[in-house]
Amino acid sequence: MSEKNTHFVCSGCFQDATLKEIINTKAERPGCDFCGCSDFPTIATSQIFNYIRSRVETFFTCSDYSGNFFVGDRDIHESTTWGRYPSDYLLEKIMLLGLPRDRNRLLLTAICDEALENKKWASLEYGRMPHDAYLKTLWWMFEVTVKHCRRFSLDKKIAGDGYTANEIFDEILPSLMKLKSPIQPGYRVYRARKSLTGEEFLSADELGPPPPKIATQSNRMNPPGIPYFYGADMEDAAVLETCIESCDAYSIGIFETKREIQIVDLSDLPPIKGWFTDVSLEERQRIKFLHEFSKQISEPIIGDDRTHLDYIPTQVFTELVRDRLGVHGIRYRSSKLPDASNIVLFISSNEVEGATKRGVLDQDILKSVYAPLEIIRLLDVKHIAGSIIDIEEEKPIGWCQMAARDIISDPVIRSYMSAQHDELEDNFDADIISRISEILKKYNN
Repeated sequence: MSEKNTHFVCSGCFQDATLKEIINTKAERPGCDFCGCSDFPTIATSQIFNYIRSRVETFFTCSDYSGNFFVGDRDIHESTTWGRYPSDYLLEKIMLLGLPRDRNRLLLTAICDEALENKKWASLEYGRMPHDAYLKTLWWMFEVTVKHCRRFSLDKKIAGDGYTANEIFDEILPSLMKLKSPIQPGYRVYRARKSLTGEEFLSADELGPPPPKIATQSNRMNPPGIPYFYGADMEDAAVLETCIESCDAYSIGIFETKREIQIVDLSDLPPIKGWFTDVSLEERQRIKFLHEFSKQISEPIIGDDRTHLDYIPTQVFTELVRDRLGVHGIRYRSSKLPDASNIVLFISSNEVEGATKRGVLDQDILKSVYAPLEIIRLLDVKHIAGSIIDIEEEKPIGWCQMAARDIISDPVIRSYMSAQHDELEDNFDADIISRISEILKKYNN
């Protein structure tokens, strides 16, 4: 190699898509001075090295700083001063720079020497909390506040120098504002309802949001008494989210939006951009937080005595989103079907075409009044018959009989029975099963 500014490197030497694109876009003469191949476009090292330096300086600094903390990370690298990364460690272990053809480490050495001057680098956020961790901590504070301190007086501080729930939400709000997204008319939403008796549900009243008086269940986004419309963008997801088993009978309502509405979309977040893209430090961390937040919002909550308590943060959050952002709903990833999304719309039967309206006036008058406010309509209904069991009917093989059969099939029990009886008659097992079943039934009752 002669003068360093005349060296050339090809896009095949880099794994990062952004670096490859830069080289392919500014392709110069063929022939790479590092891998020796001519199968990919090349660029002068000065251009790509300067770009790498600019991306490193977006997140790290080589300026001196006070502090000499030490950490040993034997699994990854030799012991290094905390926050002070050697250039090669920074590129390989922190920024994950992939150099698939650099078997002799000539390219890595050149980048460290020429671009980074073999200096040691510290995070620009050294000594303070990263923005994504800050936002995550705020959400944790919000959860604790509304679960265990205050949930109706959101402007009251839980401590003299603490935050109010509204102030915490205000810190997260700018990130959520970027997720406002329109849904066009004709957007399909599937909503499932299980039938215990095989009844077929046909109407918007039966398949839409429940009336407030019977909306007594605490759900992910709404407290008891405030009905919302929950649905999914895929039929299978609607069935899974409703916890319908393969033997259950159920109806699927196929709804569609009547007009454009606005939602906060947590289901289609931008990817967490790589270190070498043109993303800023704060933007990268904001997106990272939103991915973690979306995952937490979507996680299933076990249906036990804590359900009501664990749903409180998302219920308060949802109400603040509805009021502060002026949106009609929230879309989030399904925890039951990875490729599907769920959507909750902040509507009651008043905003569903054809549903019974709430009010003291005649229904014809109310439906005329609410018509301009309606958001969705029921298009079609599908019914799955399932295998309905009549709970009053005595089945020949119920759970008691099956349990009894398991008991007498045990080798030890079987051996004992054979020792007590010279010959087990054909009806002996049936008689024993019947007796054990009766005992189990009495115990169960």
